[in-house]
Amino acid sequence: MTASPSPAVAVVDLAPGAHDGDPTAVLHRLASDPVVRVVVLRGLADPDPAADLGAAVPAVAHQPQPVVAVLEGVVRGAALGLALAADLRLGAAGARLDLGDRPPVAGTSWTLPRLVGHATALELLLRRPVVDAERAASLGLLTAVPPAELEAALAACCDDLLRLPVHVATATRRAVAWSATQDLVSSLDHEARLAAVADQAR
Repeated sequence: MTASPSPAVAVVDLAPGAHDGDPTAVLHRLASDPVVRVVVLRGLADPDPAADLGAAVPAVAHQPQPVVAVLEGVVRGAALGLALAADLRLGAAGARLDLGDRPPVAGTSWTLPRLVGHATALELLLRRPVVDAERAASLGLLTAVPPAELEAALAACCDDLLRLPVHVATATRRAVAWSATQDLVSSLDHEARLAAVADQAR
């Protein structure tokens, strides 16, 4: 992991030589760390070829802490799938999202329709354009493309997330993930159960 200004923010740098071990194992370790409240993914444009990023997608999806992916350069393949599984995605102005020329990998057939809608996802997967940062933000693939310094925007984003109590952040992630496959009434019941647990954790 890369050093972070705050011990509550864990930066997982996936670039060669920058990370310590299998990304899935690193994420699982962070999930049980009581100090860590935000996870940041970096190095997505040039990930270690030995790292199994596709296998890390479920770990990102089930991470108790909010996950922020930082996209710089051209992000493709399993690295793009991992980024799309994150909660928030910040893109540098020069970032590019490349869906490549292979069948969908790393969950992109699942995440893309949920982020941009069925029709737009099919267009992206069939036509395979290299999506620049501006269009990616307009489609919802990027949460934001900061007009100023990316590091300052990332720090501000992490500060916002750190203001949210841990149990609320965890309950929110679980509620949104669960409701994706449920109807409204079931989601209301699930929210009530999560709220009761969160109240006990205060």
